[in-house]
Amino acid sequence: MPKLKLYNTGEYWLIDHIRRYLKKFLNKRLISPYNRFNVVVGPGDDSAVIDILNNCSVVISTDTLVENTHFKLNWAGLFGIEKYFYFLGYKSIAINISDLSAMGAVKPLFCLVSLGLTPDCSIENIDRLYDGIQSLTKKYGMNIIGGDIFKSENIIISVTIIGVAKQKSVVTRAGAKIGDKIYVTGNLGDSRAGLEILQRKNDKTKLNSDEKYLVLKHLCPPIRIKEAEMISEYATSMMDCSDGLYLSLKTIGNESNVGMKVNVDKIPVSKQLINWTKNEMINYSVIGGEDYELVFTSGYDNLDKKLNKIKVWQIGEIVSDTGGIVFYSDKRRIRIDTKNIFEHFSV
Repeated sequence: MPKLKLYNTGEYWLIDHIRRYLKKFLNKRLISPYNRFNVVVGPGDDSAVIDILNNCSVVISTDTLVENTHFKLNWAGLFGIEKYFYFLGYKSIAINISDLSAMGAVKPLFCLVSLGLTPDCSIENIDRLYDGIQSLTKKYGMNIIGGDIFKSENIIISVTIIGVAKQKSVVTRAGAKIGDKIYVTGNLGDSRAGLEILQRKNDKTKLNSDEKYLVLKHLCPPIRIKEAEMISEYATSMMDCSDGLYLSLKTIGNESNVGMKVNVDKIPVSKQLINWTKNEMINYSVIGGEDYELVFTSGYDNLDKKLNKIKVWQIGEIVSDTGGIVFYSDKRRIRIDTKNIFEHFSV
């Protein structure tokens, strides 16, 4: 019998496969030697959650940026190499804070930064990388407590982030219920457009104002840690839409065993995306990834009025327990082309 290859299965099949494998050992071996600790959320969510003493949960996540997979150094020509390394440092922390945000009211405390560097990488570029990292660790009161450095053929930036939350206050992907409304915290599709602009441009090209806005949304994604704290009081499920709205909704639906109805006309998009796509922005807002906005469900209708200190947009509702997502526009069902969704290992 031929062996399965990753190009046959894809990233998400592999994640589920590893989750099923680890679950056997998580329940039987990892908890018992330390029975005062409890793994509340294990592999498969945005972060792991471990209950410890004094009504406190430790929340841990990790994420990695790899040259030629997540970014390319030849994109630096649009901004200058040192500024580009600043962006890489910023993004490496931002995407990890986003994972904590997706769990609700979590306070980030520590991070470990590991770097794979090429021998010809300049000290100035490394300094700018850490400037970007420190811009966020300082802002959110975090300390870098360690990491690793090693020689690599490509640049690798891997961050592990550690935060704390009150026990039983975290929000997972698995709590959506029939009748819940679906919300997002900001514009979707900008990052996907920004990535396409980077892929098409060269270092001699100048960006117009719309293109610069979209590119910067890709390089410097928003952070919704404060919004998450307020949302957590009302959310039944939540995750960040780093993989795009479609896959985020699909994941919440699968984890919660529910189906959804989504009005694409209600999805917030920027005027820059509208201009750049010439009003063809639906596929960007639905399947584009790396926007790092929060997508969540709540039993409250018109939550934007209750959360008057932050902005949220109601885009749909949980309608059944049969699974699947129905998209519609102007009261008519529409088909979303998902063939361009990015997935590691796909061919």
